[in-house]
Amino acid sequence: MRLKSDIWVSAFLRTEQGRGAYVTVLQKGALDAGAIFIIQNHLNGEFSLFSPAPQSFFEEEDDGGRKFEHIVRHSHEGDVTEYLERQKKFDSDIWIIEVESKSDELNLEIAQ
Repeated sequence: MRLKSDIWVSAFLRTEQGRGAYVTVLQKGALDAGAIFIIQNHLNGEFSLFSPAPQSFFEEEDDGGRKFEHIVRHSHEGDVTEYLERQKKFDSDIWIIEVESKSDELNLEIAQ
């Protein structure tokens, strides 16, 4: 069973803030099952974007966590904004979180 989106977001915010990053919720989505997108602002004019991984990355024994794909890597803010605008047309209940940190590390499980 997967955690509700609002609970996962709250835990992610606390974890990243504890690591010294500035984190903000740019858009709140559906509380129970809204898709979560993470923007990483590298504070040097570059941005990365992480989106929910497709269901094919999950296994039967999954622990209920969330997995992400690295969609945009070290690009311009416009590339991230354009991608998210397309996503909003499909699903207006998405969460958008922005993390400002010079570190490339985020507390995310990346699908392989």
